[in-house]
Amino acid sequence: MLPSLQPRHGHLHTVNIKYGYLVLALTVLQALAAWALFHAYHRQWRQSGTPLHRLAAIVKMPVWVTISVWTVFIASIGVYHIEDLSEHYPTVAKRYGRIAYALLPFNIYLVLRPTSALSHPWGYYLQQLPLHKWLSRLIFVCVGVHAGLFFYKWTVQGTLGKVFQVWNLIGVVVFMAVAVVLVVSVRYLRWRYYRVFYVSHNVMAWLFVVGITLHARPGVLPLAGVCVVLVAVQAYHRFAAYTVTDADVEVVQNTALSSLQLVRIRQPANFPKYLPASHIRVAYPTASYYAWLTPTHPYTLASLADDDSGTLELVVRKSSRLEFNPTAPKYALTGPYTSLPPPFFSSAKSADIVCGGSGLSLGVPLYRHFRSQGIPATLVWCVRSKYDLHVLLHMAGVDGIRIYVTGADGPIFKIDDEDNHGLLDESAEIELAALSPTDAAYTLGRPVLEEVLGQNAAESNHWAVSCGPESLNSAVKAWAAQHQTHSFSELYQM
Repeated sequence: MLPSLQPRHGHLHTVNIKYGYLVLALTVLQALAAWALFHAYHRQWRQSGTPLHRLAAIVKMPVWVTISVWTVFIASIGVYHIEDLSEHYPTVAKRYGRIAYALLPFNIYLVLRPTSALSHPWGYYLQQLPLHKWLSRLIFVCVGVHAGLFFYKWTVQGTLGKVFQVWNLIGVVVFMAVAVVLVVSVRYLRWRYYRVFYVSHNVMAWLFVVGITLHARPGVLPLAGVCVVLVAVQAYHRFAAYTVTDADVEVVQNTALSSLQLVRIRQPANFPKYLPASHIRVAYPTASYYAWLTPTHPYTLASLADDDSGTLELVVRKSSRLEFNPTAPKYALTGPYTSLPPPFFSSAKSADIVCGGSGLSLGVPLYRHFRSQGIPATLVWCVRSKYDLHVLLHMAGVDGIRIYVTGADGPIFKIDDEDNHGLLDESAEIELAALSPTDAAYTLGRPVLEEVLGQNAAESNHWAVSCGPESLNSAVKAWAAQHQTHSFSELYQM
């Protein structure tokens, strides 16, 4: 009698496949639900003239709520139907590995960047980045559980040499790549060594997609196919760009003492119409190796779509990771992408806009738009140095803005307490003289929001808009909450 043959992987080899598809299906449902809620929210806003707060709370659900629900769910299904964990922990290890890969398509989807022309007001992808970041960490936890349990199994069984088997070794390499990205994604390291973060992030993404396809048993080819399609779409959005030559770019730099410069880009042919405060992304062309080592850079358009100049205006910090200079022969430009929902522009009755530094690029087009519509609007601009004011000399429609210089920049201002003059809330008006094309004055110190906001507020649909560092945005949002008015903020670094 021939001996009976036992399956190599045992009867539990395929038991985890359904859990991967379950997680994939739930991520698809989440994406569809978010899309449906997004459009229902905007439809309600357009029809009623004001956003419904309860619906807005669902659409703008905090990331920690979403991640908490996913964490509890994954922790539950990870051990579902596991009666004896001490015996079946290898099944748990395999399940968490499959769950991690099943979450990958949704994580790629969150960073897709289709353009947001008026005919296609897509997505507000920047709002999805926090969820992408935390979902990436949840994936890493799943990968860590998978790797840790297998390491424990092989150590106990005395078969640690299995780590060096080809398909297992591929998994180890992917795990190490994910760990490296997790470390360099820490805020301090990410900002200080952004190119390292960017390159390692992209390498890890491809390693994960391709490497786990080879590593996983049973296979994950259907999931890998979804990932490849999404990555291809992402690459298309990155490289299907308008080409801009150095002849199309003008850099206005009034003084070396300023941290800001005004950049004008000749508007490409067939460039779509765009809403005020939309942004573009600029990078080096694909023919340059820099394009593969550096990310695209978002810049808010300080111009309006109906300007006669035929240019796209940007207010750019000189410390920007992408430098506009005559030695760069070409740039690749994608967009435009909307920043504020279309119903905002049709329903707002008045607005207070507070911006810091290069955040002026978001404030000016909103300010100009509202004034052209006869809607009361106040624009407050905070800068650290008076030398930054030179950009106003070259911008249209900036008369009437209120300017605050918050930082010390030399003894040109004669005041009693020079040690504190950049930190005071008390104001000391100083004439702009030739620095500004307006007859306004700037104030030395920080603005007192209670004194400068809400002066021309309508009875309903008043908005407080901020664009600057976190401290500025938080202060404006707190003011809006206290006065029960709508608010919108976008993070800039001064």
